[in-house]
Amino acid sequence: MRQRVLITSALGSATYGPVTVFAPTTAAFTTAGINTATIDVTTLASVLQGHLVTGNNRSSSLSNEQSIEALNTDYILNVAIASAAVSLDVTAGTQNAGVVAVDVQATNGVVHVINKVLLLN
Repeated sequence: MRQRVLITSALGSATYGPVTVFAPTTAAFTTAGINTATIDVTTLASVLQGHLVTGNNRSSSLSNEQSIEALNTDYILNVAIASAAVSLDVTAGTQNAGVVAVDVQATNGVVHVINKVLLLN
C-alpha cells in the first residue's frame, strides 16, 4: 500500500500519462542509502518526480547530449550515449546512472530501468 501512495504522490497530475519513468532498481535505492519503508513521503515523492518525464519517450527518441526536464523541475536529466550504452545524470547532481533495461511498455507510458538513484547535490 505504501508504494502505491508514494507512486501516486510522485506522479501527481501525470498519473494518467503518458509518462516516462527512469526507474532505479531496488539495489540502487539501497546503495543510495534510501529506505523506502521509512523515508518521509514528501521527500521520496520529490526524488521520484526527478525520475519522471512527461510523454512516452522510447529509447529511440533519446539522443546524445539531450536534456530533459523532469516533473520535479529542479531535475534536468542529461542523456549520454556512447557505444550504444546510455547513461543519465542530473544537472546539479553527481550521479551517472546507467540504463540497464529500455522500453518496458506500460499502460500509461514507458519505463527505462537505471542502476542509480538520481539525487540533487
